[in-house]
Amino acid sequence: MCTLIADWKNGLILGMNRDESFGRRHTTYFDEDIFYPVDPKYKGTWLGINKKTGEIAALLNRHDPHRGTRSRGEIIPHVLRHGSLPQDLSVYSPFTLVRFHGEEIYISEWNGSNLETKGSWFPLILTSSRYGVTEQKKQLLERYIPDQLKQKPLQELLRTHYPKRGVHSVCKHGDYSETLSSMVIVQKESMVQIYDCVGSPCQAEYQEVKSISYR
Repeated sequence: MCTLIADWKNGLILGMNRDESFGRRHTTYFDEDIFYPVDPKYKGTWLGINKKTGEIAALLNRHDPHRGTRSRGEIIPHVLRHGSLPQDLSVYSPFTLVRFHGEEIYISEWNGSNLETKGSWFPLILTSSRYGVTEQKKQLLERYIPDQLKQKPLQELLRTHYPKRGVHSVCKHGDYSETLSSMVIVQKESMVQIYDCVGSPCQAEYQEVKSISYR
């Protein structure tokens, strides 16, 4: 399960909680033409930014039956470098890819056999879960988050245990997995600041890890 929240407040503010098994906590970043946290197991990522264009891409897993043979963590580096998805998507398990171009949002959903791309709007709230509650949780967050965004910093919302502490909460806690990290990206004009919280955001602090200026 992962949760993505994005809003526009004189610029993009985006937060993403990464929920994974306990051994998948990242400790390093790829920092060349693009910047992203590196998954220690498969060396891919779930969130990244092109340092030249400022394009941001995020990926959430879907849990449809199709099972791919390659890691979905390859997708974001490919998209940010080439401007498009890999040609053969059949090798990947289902996913939702979100691309941010300034105030424009594009969402691509791959279910294992079909790809659908559509535009979206702010505030954007997406979540994914292997527990079969994705739509239920999404509806709960869509009722809760927009009003809270007007009152509270995004980091505070990513720390919350709404609707209650456990596998369904924004900051997730389960027997086999939890929110391993949380990242916040603030993009205004041609400047991006990236804050990372390595560990459950309800227990650890956000630190600025990268500042990027692009044109």
